Amino acid sequence: MKEKVIHVVTLVLAIIGCGTIVHYLHDLRGTSDIFNYLIDIVSTVVIFTPVVLQYFSWTELQHHARHDALTGLFNRASFDKHFERFLKQDQKFQLVMIDLVKFKSINDTYGHRVGDEVLKTVGERLQVLTRPDDVSARLGGDEFVLLVPGELSDADYINLIRKIEAPMVAAGVNLNIGLSVGVSTYPDNGIDPSTLMHQADSAMYYAKKNGFRVFSGTSDLIGDTRAKHHAGI
Repeated sequence: MKEKVIHVVTLVLAIIGCGTIVHYLHDLRGTSDIFNYLIDIVSTVVIFTPVVLQYFSWTELQHHARHDALTGLFNRASFDKHFERFLKQDQKFQLVMIDLVKFKSINDTYGHRVGDEVLKTVGERLQVLTRPDDVSARLGGDEFVLLVPGELSDADYINLIRKIEAPMVAAGVNLNIGLSVGVSTYPDNGIDPSTLMHQADSAMYYAKKNGFRVFSGTSDLIGDTRAKHHAGI
């Protein structure tokens, strides 16, 4: 709300200032039709420039408020709103939590610049994989999340793993990353955000601890060997 007030006040002040300029320009009007026509064009540009600039400034501000600055994915606040929207629809969906295996060691070994490039690349790959009705977000650190209407198949998860785990070059460093994925399903594993998040988070850490790629709250899983065999990685 505060940002909206600031933008409105700024816009009003800019228009007032432009009005003064336009008034001055109109005082310069003479007998030449061409000269007067040019003054009319300049006056129109002067009047509409602050409106256009404020619009783009507001649009950019809104984008930054909703998206993660590093990856361009939705941030935690936006994710929470989409989560509530999915719940209100009262239709089956999956919450997919993704953790990058040994990401801390990449940061420690190569520095945060390389680590940030890894996160950016993962974000880009998730955006490519996200379908129109899906929601992809970065919760913080190396934790990413998807909201998926219905259910993903084993083939979908294998494709997700294969695409995100593909070799990458981050700030000149050749890297291979691994994933641990935890899944919870609405309404099978819960009907409220905290329960579904807890189920998916627990499943993700179980997968990470036991060498699985994907583990769900219903104990259906894609084992590490099986995922590698089918994905060709």
